[in-house]
Amino acid sequence: MMNSSDIMKYTIALLLGIVMTSGLQAQNPCQSLRYKEPIFTDTTVTKDLRFATADPYGIVDNQDLLLDIYEPSGDTISKRPVIIYMYGGAFLIGLKEQPPIPYYAKYYTSLGYVFVSFSYRLGFNVTLPGSPERAVYRSVQDQRAAVRYLAQRANQYRLDTSKFILMGSSAGCIAGFHSTYMEYSEAAAFSTPIPVLDGENLGAVDTCGNADFSYKYLAPFAIINQWGALVDTGMIDPDERVPVVSFHGDQDNAVRYEYGYPFSYPVFPSLYGSKPIHEKLTQLGITNELHTLEGYGHEPELTDLALRDTILYYSKEFLYPLLQPNTSNISGASNSCTGDPVTYSVNYTAGSRYCWQFTGNGTIISNTGNSITIVWADSGQVSVSVMEQTINGTSGELKNTTTQVVPAVNSNFLYQVNELQVLFINQTTHTQNVLWNFGDMTTSNDFTPVKNYTGGGTYTITLIADNGVCTDSFSQTISVDSCPVALFNVTLNNLNGIFNAQSTNTTSYQWFWGDGQSIQTDSPNVLHVYNQAGVYEVMLIVRNQLNCADTFYTQINFTPSAINQNTTEDYFTILPNSIKAKTNLPGSHFIHIYSITGALMKSFSFHDYAEVDFTGLANGTYVATLNNRQREAISSVRFNVQR
Repeated sequence: MMNSSDIMKYTIALLLGIVMTSGLQAQNPCQSLRYKEPIFTDTTVTKDLRFATADPYGIVDNQDLLLDIYEPSGDTISKRPVIIYMYGGAFLIGLKEQPPIPYYAKYYTSLGYVFVSFSYRLGFNVTLPGSPERAVYRSVQDQRAAVRYLAQRANQYRLDTSKFILMGSSAGCIAGFHSTYMEYSEAAAFSTPIPVLDGENLGAVDTCGNADFSYKYLAPFAIINQWGALVDTGMIDPDERVPVVSFHGDQDNAVRYEYGYPFSYPVFPSLYGSKPIHEKLTQLGITNELHTLEGYGHEPELTDLALRDTILYYSKEFLYPLLQPNTSNISGASNSCTGDPVTYSVNYTAGSRYCWQFTGNGTIISNTGNSITIVWADSGQVSVSVMEQTINGTSGELKNTTTQVVPAVNSNFLYQVNELQVLFINQTTHTQNVLWNFGDMTTSNDFTPVKNYTGGGTYTITLIADNGVCTDSFSQTISVDSCPVALFNVTLNNLNGIFNAQSTNTTSYQWFWGDGQSIQTDSPNVLHVYNQAGVYEVMLIVRNQLNCADTFYTQINFTPSAINQNTTEDYFTILPNSIKAKTNLPGSHFIHIYSITGALMKSFSFHDYAEVDFTGLANGTYVATLNNRQREAISSVRFNVQR
């Protein structure tokens, strides 16, 4: 409960709050004091807008109902919450400009609200039971007509139709409560005609006063109750979850704080005051507050002006969290790597804008409103925050999250090949764990492994490294092979040397004949024709695809006695376009025709006789050899092709 001392304390707190929070707006672009503290100094008033015409109580046939709209001067927000105020006066008296309405209007507009005060039909038969209920019903009809009128012109006056707040004093809030909680079936008890004395047919609750039926009924966003009441708290249904902030003096004899006849006059129905309404709302889990003005009676703010500030302060504090966006927590990685993009996001609300801020060395690469992507350049702990601002201009709570940024892993390696053995030199940075894949279905976790391959070939090596947060991979293709062994044999025939290399894993054969001539070829079998007898040192250098080399050399001796004296006529006959070979020796034989550089040009097998034409041979000098199946040289001849 609040006594006069408490009221003064909160009036001072209201003023101090303005001073202490005035510097917060610069902290975040979305941070605003709107609806929290006064930010507008002037008010623009549009008066006496006719929102309805209705049949009042009594002999008058029609009554124009008017409203005043108070707006913050210079405001630019496109959708603003609206406080719709309904004055009190026991449904018998009252004006839309009566105190403290202008004072309230100025305060709420200074916060950024639009404030509306309207007139409604008054009067009932003070001696006739049931007539007060009909007065309540007419006031509900008029309040709903005012709401329809405002909603129909929401774009014109920049109103948020989802944020219509009902505020009333005494009769004004009694009407507001019944408009909110009274079902159509329950309305019959209020609208039933009383013959002769109050016999007008009041009609449906939402069809009176105007034809602005695009918004037939809008449930209020919240209710600010000043000494209001309800004929039955059972009218409050669990699904009618309208937040309520109530102010009521516990010594109120006009509208009871708990329960009873208004003014102790039994023509009125007994009403449940703010205390049982608060208890019912609390029971249903509906957001509400009750501020009991201890020792105060009915409408005490008219004489104790400090109470006005009390009502304004607590109603402001009650409404502000309701207007604030319910911003979700920020989702985003709690750990990241330098150089990697990290996306942070909150749930999206239509019309809201989102202001992101962060600490640390980062670059924003994408900002889509409720989502932001940052690339962090340095390691360490960084923080990201966001503030949401609704379409009404209400700032949400600042949401924060942190990310631990660690140096990115840079996977890399060198290698050294020694035949089938490879030494891998790991040059990866910022890593804790490594996994090698050697390309032959084997792996290793050693930091610098030595790999022995079982055979030559080409392998793709992949190194995967991580530090518990970051992962990187690097691949290279390598070739391994055993080094070749240089070895050959030679068959001497006349001045022809037929050389056959026996080495393996060889891609290149380099021959040095010992007579000043040499040749490099990829064939293991070559022929060299010497010009004269003598002793020659022949050397063979072999290389594989890795350029691994080996060398072998030997002496050959072309002595006169070693030269086969068989003439060409013994075995070969040279013709203009072909060469014939004939032998009486048993078994199969071969003719090989070599170019003067030792390249094998043609090869044929035969038994006794063969003729080889010169098709495909260019003009030049060639050597033909005759061998048996055991590759033993029998004879050779040099000839020229000239066509």
